[in-house]
Amino acid sequence: MPVTAETLEVPVDLERRRAGLKAYKPKTLGDYLELEPPPWEPVLEPFLARKSAMMIWSQPGVGKTWLGLQIAVAVAGGGTIQGLGWKAPKPCKVVLFDGENGQFTLISRLRAIMADNAIEGLDVEAAKRNLTIVSRADPEWPQGLDFYDLSTPADQRIIAETVEAKGYGLVILDNISSLADRFTDENSNDEAKAFLRVVMAIKRVASVIVMHHSRKAQQGMKETFRGASALEFPFEFSMGLLRIAADDDRRDLPGGRIDGAGFTISISKPHRDRVEVNALEGLAFLLGDFGHWLPVLPAEGQRVLPANAKVTDERLRAAVTSRRFRTQRQLADYLGVNPSQITRRMRGLGLTLPEPLEGLADDDDDEGDF
Repeated sequence: MPVTAETLEVPVDLERRRAGLKAYKPKTLGDYLELEPPPWEPVLEPFLARKSAMMIWSQPGVGKTWLGLQIAVAVAGGGTIQGLGWKAPKPCKVVLFDGENGQFTLISRLRAIMADNAIEGLDVEAAKRNLTIVSRADPEWPQGLDFYDLSTPADQRIIAETVEAKGYGLVILDNISSLADRFTDENSNDEAKAFLRVVMAIKRVASVIVMHHSRKAQQGMKETFRGASALEFPFEFSMGLLRIAADDDRRDLPGGRIDGAGFTISISKPHRDRVEVNALEGLAFLLGDFGHWLPVLPAEGQRVLPANAKVTDERLRAAVTSRRFRTQRQLADYLGVNPSQITRRMRGLGLTLPEPLEGLADDDDDEGDF
């Protein structure tokens, strides 16, 4: 039998439901006019608020897993993701459901994130305490017990109840394909609605980020998320991470070429409440050394750095110690600041440029440092 909203219907006690609905009093226009809008309570600035949801989609190998883990750590410990400038103003409890990655990937990347200051201003002890990871690959998962399947009413209810009972502030679902085993047709709006029940249930008590795959762009069509259009329904904001090709000239940064993960932001559903967030469209980043995201030159006329990505002392130290810059001029060009500012701040922090990584191109600027 195909999975649909109807076939997944949970049996209800009709009389109990009638009694509950009878006790509910809908608000009138007059009631609403006397209310104040709820305050914006950010979980991850600039786009995710308390009890809201967003979707992040991309092809494999773009950096989605790195990004999801960095978001989880940043929100759990309160901090800013280096290079992106996305900030969790205070720590909160986070649960990440990972249905795809093996233990080697999870352990190695989490260690890299924690060891390399990828999250600026992180409360490390709070992050260790607040982040829970539920992994399909965990060798201690009970033998013979199926992993969570978010396309079933039982697991939807269990997860929603557990999130509320344990006080999680953020739930990350990575990803739809690996956490909804009973889906047989991603293009079915009925099947999408059945899955989205769990997102709507969690949103009543916590914020939600859903990671998803994209379908490749076809002739005359933009790349977008895979599956039915109904998938975007419960999200306040949805964005894609478009691959930066291996031969893209934007990978040639002043300090040397960057290979590996990299993306350009594509917004598929503009933010309902934070219109300024939609200016992220077109910004591009590469994953550099130490798990830091490096802004790269976007299309002409767009910003190099997002407006909230300030050059903090931590960010300056990370760039200096990356060993990708031969001169302070290269460093200033990359950070998007005045060269004289770099000179003063490096002097104040007692920083000097170390010997660059072997193989980096010589700088053609014969003026040297400042």
